[in-house]
Amino acid sequence: MLETKRLDDFRVVLISPLYSGNVGSVARLAMNFGVRDVVLVNPGCDPLDAEAQKFACKLSQQMLRSFRIVDSVAAAIADCTSVVGFSRRTGEFRMADVTLDALLSLQRRGKIALVFGREDNGISRDEILQCTHVCSIPSSSDCPSLNLSHAVAVVLSHLFAFQENSELQTQISGPSQEEMPASAEAFEEFMAHWRETLVAVGLTKAGNPQRMMPHLRRIFQRARVTDKDVRLVRVFLGNALAAVGARTRRKTL
Repeated sequence: MLETKRLDDFRVVLISPLYSGNVGSVARLAMNFGVRDVVLVNPGCDPLDAEAQKFACKLSQQMLRSFRIVDSVAAAIADCTSVVGFSRRTGEFRMADVTLDALLSLQRRGKIALVFGREDNGISRDEILQCTHVCSIPSSSDCPSLNLSHAVAVVLSHLFAFQENSELQTQISGPSQEEMPASAEAFEEFMAHWRETLVAVGLTKAGNPQRMMPHLRRIFQRARVTDKDVRLVRVFLGNALAAVGARTRRKTL
């Protein structure tokens, strides 16, 4: 008997889904393509109602009941080292920087969150800034926006088919533990430390660092900073804060 292929490294995150039919369809897709981890962020529907159960079908209703519900994107991705936001819109901080073909290369670098936005207005700017990568699903300009569950189907099917190619899989080498990218939670703490430092040293406009923070965030996301990188830079930030009297406790390099 052939071993069932799974996408164990991937987590599907749905931000505030509005229609329970889409949630049920995603449960079925998770079963179709071997995804065990689905998280709903503040769903705007009942994910266990009759419509969800109908679209999930009998085989995937248990999967539907296993979906976790959290109150923020940050909580949904906290333990992930790669976070891919799917958006068809363009603009500052929304430029696609990874293709569907490249997504599987993120494996063996920790948990990967695949983040899909709301049916009516997608992913907000603040939410896209929490993503380490942005991906756009190729589609016709006549109707570029996909239904939520259809978008999930395209992505999971692509990943599943790519994983079937064992030759490509063997070419993907995972990093050592020391090279593992920082988790989303550690990265957010790192950025909070940067924000505190910018305010303390006066590199802000009227005391507000918000114009600079998104650019710093993208610099460090592109660099794929590791846990070791974060620890090292935070020693510097701690010393900078101590030097301007914002903190009394100092660490040494």
